[in-house]
Amino acid sequence: MTEVIIFLVVGGMAVLSAALMLISQNAIHSALFLVVNFICVAFFFLTLGAPFIAIAQVAVYAGAIMVLFLFVIMLLGAERLPTPSRQLPWLPAAALGLALVFLVTVGVAIAGGKINVLSPPADAPRVRLIHAAEAPPVDVYFNNILVLENVDFRQTTDYVSLPAGEYGLTVFPAGADPALSSPAILGEVVLLPGELVTLAAVGADGRYQITALHLPPGPVDRNQARLTLVNGLPESGPVDLVDAGAPSDPNDDRVLLRNAPFAEPVEVITLEPVERMALEVRATLPADAAAGAQGARVAVYRALALEANSNNLLIIAPEQLADGSTRIVPLHFGEAALPLYGSPAQIGAALFTTYLLPFEIVGILLLVAIIGAVALTREELVRETQRRKVVRRPLIGPQASVPAPETRARDTVGGGGGTD
Repeated sequence: MTEVIIFLVVGGMAVLSAALMLISQNAIHSALFLVVNFICVAFFFLTLGAPFIAIAQVAVYAGAIMVLFLFVIMLLGAERLPTPSRQLPWLPAAALGLALVFLVTVGVAIAGGKINVLSPPADAPRVRLIHAAEAPPVDVYFNNILVLENVDFRQTTDYVSLPAGEYGLTVFPAGADPALSSPAILGEVVLLPGELVTLAAVGADGRYQITALHLPPGPVDRNQARLTLVNGLPESGPVDLVDAGAPSDPNDDRVLLRNAPFAEPVEVITLEPVERMALEVRATLPADAAAGAQGARVAVYRALALEANSNNLLIIAPEQLADGSTRIVPLHFGEAALPLYGSPAQIGAALFTTYLLPFEIVGILLLVAIIGAVALTREELVRETQRRKVVRRPLIGPQASVPAPETRARDTVGGGGGTD
């Protein structure tokens, strides 16, 4: 209820200031009423969670542009508008009536349209694949339709837009005929509108699996970095991720992520951005049955560069070497996160991509409006200047002086009596 009251009060002020701006006979007063309207609009942007647009509204429009308008108005001396001729005395009443009809029509349409329960259409979901399995290049099919082709080990594909819905995934060796070959991986994924989905193919020795990571578009804090861990070792136990650069602690508080199982959804953590972060991956390899040894605890090190406002994916994967042996490698994939809504980065990207042409057109219209204001007031300014012009009388001479009227009258009377 409080929000409704505040909206009605500020909205009423915006409408009132706009009306006063139109009907005021003083151009400076009209400009000041327009400043009040701009401030009310900035308040609405602030309530919608866009503080950057609100600040830009006040600084650019209520500040710079209105100062320019006031400068032009006062430079031309056009504070007072000329009295309009009443050739059409019925025009103001007709305009007021049409405005009231328009407001009533719009109000009825808004009340009956239920626009408050409508939501804008979301963008189509986008999906990509990261090949981190010990396998040759693969092709990925969504509902038996080839979408991603010839994806090699360590390769990350570009995002592909797909309609929202549920898809069955089948992964075949690259170039294989789906009708004659058995899929290497089977799975399902649900794509929701506006999502960014990363599919990670992990596994080895015939145990392959697709892990779908539904990562949010931006980090919790734009000055932090998001890190996600995926265990791609099918034969190992749970995997831990440890900060190897931190001081040793008896309680082992350096562990960032604990017990990441094979190809399961993992915890997401946020870290401070660093140029070089030493990480240690602790995994337990299976025991050698011939030697009768117990499971071996191994550690793999990787130095990561975590940039601010970025999504980072760390996959622990097996890699087959040329001699046929296998080693554990941590694969790091990083990308810039989408900017937060209402942030300067998001506003700048929208202005210089989607809204670049309208933004330039608005700038040209403002320039034309200023030139038009100067042209419209020039003729009236010239007439007003000529009317107020003062014509100075020329001087008779450097020593000449004009006597006062009383002196001239006295001299005339005295001179007449001396002649007798």
